[in-house]
Amino acid sequence: MHHVYSLIGCPQVPAANYALFVRDADGTRKVLHVGRTTHDAQSLNLAEIRHRGAKLGANEVHVHMLARSEAERGVIEMDLRTGLGLGPDSRPLSA
Repeated sequence: MHHVYSLIGCPQVPAANYALFVRDADGTRKVLHVGRTTHDAQSLNLAEIRHRGAKLGANEVHVHMLARSEAERGVIEMDLRTGLGLGPDSRPLSA
């Protein structure tokens, strides 16, 4: 399950993986961060996503809610980072 929201339009989310993007006027997306929520409270997860997104200049959030455990969220986080060309700290990998 994968949902795309604006940073401001993102609802409260349960434990999940997410990716923050900046989407340009022409529709081009650039990934800025891949992470996972760390709180039991959905409102705190949303606050975490919006805070990090605002710091990075993101305007789009992709939320992935397939994982059933923290361990699975960790695996998905690394898989998403690898697939999007990011290292473990969400910095782009060198070519």
